[in-house]
Amino acid sequence: DVGAILGLDRFRTAYDVWLDKTGRKEPEDEITDAARRGNYLEDALLDRYSHQTQPKVFDRQVSVVKGEGGWKRGNIDGFARGEDNSPIVVEAKTVSAHAFRQFWGEPGTDEVPDRVLAQALWYTSMTDACHIDIPVCVVPDNPDAVLGRMPDEVIDRAQFHVYRLERDPELEGRIVEKCRQFWFENVLGDVEPEIVAKDL
Repeated sequence: DVGAILGLDRFRTAYDVWLDKTGRKEPEDEITDAARRGNYLEDALLDRYSHQTQPKVFDRQVSVVKGEGGWKRGNIDGFARGEDNSPIVVEAKTVSAHAFRQFWGEPGTDEVPDRVLAQALWYTSMTDACHIDIPVCVVPDNPDAVLGRMPDEVIDRAQFHVYRLERDPELEGRIVEKCRQFWFENVLGDVEPEIVAKDL
């Protein structure tokens, strides 16, 4: 939700999050293709990341609850420790080749979309992680190229990259404060946030 609250999500807005958190959101009949694809490939993508980076420890699906009344929450895809025992937040992403070319920078760098950066820094704000690894599976623009294949087969055929982001306490603090205001002023205060048109 962090990217949407900050106005960085192409598909959701702070208003959408507000509707959801205040119980006003209508049930959605279908999950988006992108979300379905990400869920389907996540375990295989994390397997590939673990095999390639060989962390000392690698825990999956780590839920974190912090803050007064437990308002700060996160479901981290993975939490690893490197050879030097440094803690690492791991956030897996699956994107189409078109979206990758448009929004992602040079593999191996920290050039990730702002929405992904905000999500990653939200997670580091709740952990002792020194940095964040973003393993990315880039699937072909033509879905027929991987249609009917098992997740590990898709990962083997797709591009695979790992981006690394360093912790940024100052930016983390600004993100957390913006989300805190949204939670207490808009959600708990039941004040409708400004509606921003989705960039579709």
